[in-house]
Amino acid sequence: MTQEQIVQLIEIILPFILTTIVLPLIVHLISLLPTSKQKTATAKATQAVQAVEQLAQKSTATLSSDTKKSLAKSAAQDLLKAAGISLDSSVLDTLIESAVYLLNQTKASNPVVVPVAPAATGPLSTPASSTATKQTL
Repeated sequence: MTQEQIVQLIEIILPFILTTIVLPLIVHLISLLPTSKQKTATAKATQAVQAVEQLAQKSTATLSSDTKKSLAKSAAQDLLKAAGISLDSSVLDTLIESAVYLLNQTKASNPVVVPVAPAATGPLSTPASSTATKQTL
């Protein structure tokens, strides 16, 4: 086997190793945290992700996923430090990813509904523009 083939094989196998060994280990490490620290760490990671998403929505520039993750991780570290909690970087990554997943699930399950006035029909109808309610998002 050539060195290039070995590198390709590692690139193929590595994700499977990470998902079967490393992620369960991280989940186990999180479970070892006292319940109050788990709740606080999860809350701080969620706050950081929500803050970055809000910043991204208000920003005129498009932020990449990696940039948003980096900003969320930095914000979460600051929030956790202020709460007196120190976490391993991989555990914090997992909390950030979990918060992003939950945020995306919440967005998908709660679509924005904009009410629109029904079209006027009949001989006494007025123009739709005068009876329609304002649409806001």
